This record gives sequence, structure tokens and C-alpha cells, in this order.
Amino acid sequence: MPMQLSTVLDMLVSVILAGEIAAAALIDARERRFPHALSVLLAATSAIFGLVHGGIHDFAWHALAAVAVMALLLATETLWRRMHGGAAGLGGGDVKFLAALMLADPLYALASFILGLCLLAVCGLLARRDTLPLLPFVAIGCALVPLASLLP
Repeated sequence: MPMQLSTVLDMLVSVILAGEIAAAALIDARERRFPHALSVLLAATSAIFGLVHGGIHDFAWHALAAVAVMALLLATETLWRRMHGGAAGLGGGDVKFLAALMLADPLYALASFILGLCLLAVCGLLARRDTLPLLPFVAIGCALVPLASLLP
């Protein structure tokens, strides 16, 4: 029985999304930045994924959630910088990454981001480093979060 077009599209979009997440992690690990062009591609692919899986109604909620979380994080970062002499906490690229990924699935994106933050904190403590790039840890979170559904 041939695969349905929607199944092929779903697999293709998922592979592209995974590749973009991996590229973001590698660039952040090397250069400590998340390129704008890649953020636009990630947002577009995430939007397609969200539309394919939930339709326009769910996608609208995903977009609203992304905007709300992005606004909250930007406000928190502004406050952080005021309280810490201008020192950055969470980078703008990290916020862009999360907002883009939330267009696909907000809960998955938030869970992956939170897990990435936890992994970053543990590795920072173990390595005795004040700063490390976040996106490589979030990418690991993106890979691990779906595995939680396999737990009994």
C-alpha cells in the first residue's frame, strides 16, 4: 500500500526540522549565535509542521503562545540586565529559537527548552564555566523529550 501524501509530507517536514535544530546547535556551539536566516527557516518549517498537525486553529494558538512566551522572556531578560549591570542572561537568539520551535508544538518546545536549561546548568557546574551556549543543550532536549512518551 503506498504511503499517503500527508505521511510523506509529515516525515519530510520532521527531517527538515531536525536538521535545522541540529544546525542551530552546531552554529551556537561554534560561534555563540543563532543566525537570523536560520531562525526564519526554523520558524517557517515549524509553522508548516504546526499547520500539518493541527490545522489553522491550533496553529493560531501556537503562534499566540509563542508571542506570549517571547514577550515574557524578553521582559525577564531586560529586568535581568538592569539588575546585573548589563550582563546578558538569555540571548536573543535563544528566545528566537524557542519562539520559532513553539510554532510547531508549544509544549514540546517548552519542555525541550527547560530540559536544555537544566542540562546547561548541570554541565556549567561540572565544567566550572560561567557561560556555555544554550542551543546544543536544547537540541539534546528536543531529542530526549519525545522519549518520555515511551516511559511506562
